[in-house]
Amino acid sequence: MSISRSSGSGISVDKNTALTFTAVWSAVRLLSESISILPVNVYERQPNGDKTLASKNAVYNLVHNEPNYYMSSVAFFEKIMMDLCLSGNSFVQIVRNGGGTPQELLPLNAQDIQVKINDGQIFYHNKDSNAVLDDYDVLHFKGICDSSGLLGLSPITQNANAIGWGIALEEYGSK
Repeated sequence: MSISRSSGSGISVDKNTALTFTAVWSAVRLLSESISILPVNVYERQPNGDKTLASKNAVYNLVHNEPNYYMSSVAFFEKIMMDLCLSGNSFVQIVRNGGGTPQELLPLNAQDIQVKINDGQIFYHNKDSNAVLDDYDVLHFKGICDSSGLLGLSPITQNANAIGWGIALEEYGSK
């Protein structure tokens, strides 16, 4: 499921059609690959105020090496950045053990998540699995926010007109 917006060129633009436009593909690829190789570490604050690398912390392995059983940290951060570039939001479920320690970080499909507020508490409804997660169990990365501050704005939707014209020009040029 993808939200599509008609552009001035008459081409319907959504994240899938936008990725067929060379400029969008290149920009998303460049940002995703560049961000994914940056070092990510976990630090602990010492009583004297100093910070030390917390390589024994359970979260360290998740963000530094292997966030889940099927992804490397590079693939994980590429996915987060790609979601941000395309939809303006990226959602990651924190799977915890019985003691509350994070065991896995599972990326969620941004288009399947609805953000809801109930009595001042933020909840995330996953339409795909019909699960409701509270904000304690979800990492929500946002791009430039809408007026509510709850969701990031989709760069694709915001620029659908320009992307549509770009696709139309590429199609015209290939003929």
